[in-house]
Amino acid sequence: MPELCLFVDAVRGKNLSLAGDQFGYALTPALQLPFDVTPTLRVLEADIWYTTPNVSAVHGNNTLRFAQVTSGTVEGGTASLDMHTITFEDGLYSLEDLRAEISSYCMSSLLHDSALDVVGHSPTQKCEFKWDVQGTGYGIVLYLGDANSIGSLLGFAATDLVYDAFRADKTDEVARFRSGASANFDSLSHFLLHVSCLSGSNYDSSGSASTQVACAITPDVSPGNLIKYRPLHPIPTGCEGLRGNRTSNLTFAVTDNLGHPVVLRESWSARILIS
Repeated sequence: MPELCLFVDAVRGKNLSLAGDQFGYALTPALQLPFDVTPTLRVLEADIWYTTPNVSAVHGNNTLRFAQVTSGTVEGGTASLDMHTITFEDGLYSLEDLRAEISSYCMSSLLHDSALDVVGHSPTQKCEFKWDVQGTGYGIVLYLGDANSIGSLLGFAATDLVYDAFRADKTDEVARFRSGASANFDSLSHFLLHVSCLSGSNYDSSGSASTQVACAITPDVSPGNLIKYRPLHPIPTGCEGLRGNRTSNLTFAVTDNLGHPVVLRESWSARILIS
């Protein structure tokens, strides 16, 4: 069969999703193949901006809830709590970005700007929350067990952390809580490019869930930059659904490595070969 090369671009696509991760492409004229061919599809190149948020409501990691223990103790069940919740806008955050957001919240809530801080521990790539006991005069509860807590991004287990400043044996000037695992600020390990006409898949992390995947695109740039996918040997994927049918529209979509939707704030494109 003759080869058909398509250049698809989200900006020119039809019915672009609000997240920018999916759009339709009209084939004009429609593609009509006979039954006696075995068509395949290859991705010759793709450009995707690596701006997918690592903190978002979709990821379930966009809040930090904490409480000042202004009197009594949590352990004794007598604590008086001054509750606070920081909600982070969806975005691609570094540790310094999170520190700035926490500091800004503390100042706007009449806490001093370094009352609560989070810092990195370079040798282990872990993170550490710091609470200024001396400066505030209070203890703290970090509700990292919340379903939408930022703690998971920072390597903390889903459990609440407590420092009871009013216990007689607690004399620290600064309370410190270090994460049990390394922080992971990458929003994903790779993108999966899906095409609606595929009958097979070139990538399936689970063995069954990821379908109609033309290729996996691993970021080789730092967040905020353009990924230029240029495979030396594009892998063919079968598209049996094109045989004997008249196809006037294809749908292209990008997901993360687990097949979950992603947010793509900039236009993305790909050059596709059907042969």
